[in-house]
Amino acid sequence: MATDQVLDITTLVKRLKIKIDNKLYDILSVEELSVVDNQRFALWGQDIQKLAADKSKGDELDDLIAELARKVLVGVPDHVFAKLSGTHRFEVVEAFTMLLLRRKAMVAGAIAKTMGLPIGEASSPDFKGSSGDTPDGGSTKRQ
Repeated sequence: MATDQVLDITTLVKRLKIKIDNKLYDILSVEELSVVDNQRFALWGQDIQKLAADKSKGDELDDLIAELARKVLVGVPDHVFAKLSGTHRFEVVEAFTMLLLRRKAMVAGAIAKTMGLPIGEASSPDFKGSSGDTPDGGSTKRQ
């Protein structure tokens, strides 16, 4: 039965694009990460938070952001990468992190669904009230 499907896996890698100065470039696909690289990105995210919290670690933070952005921007030539500011590089890392999180959420949702866990449902399915009902004791007048 088709509803017994847990995951939909494809081995075909489709890279997304990023536009820099009106030209599109390939970025790393979350599907092509090894298990080790996937975990490393999570650890690098923690490192970014720690470095950002310490004002004396600005240079280390910039270096880490540049290293990660370079890993993500696989299709960007060196001369184009060199033009990117620290903020641009951070935006690239942040966008890639969101792609990783989206992928992890999809997998977690598929597993939860297979296990019969409620996903996106009301916390109390027996609740029959409406948020539009008039509360007991309050004014019904618009404020």
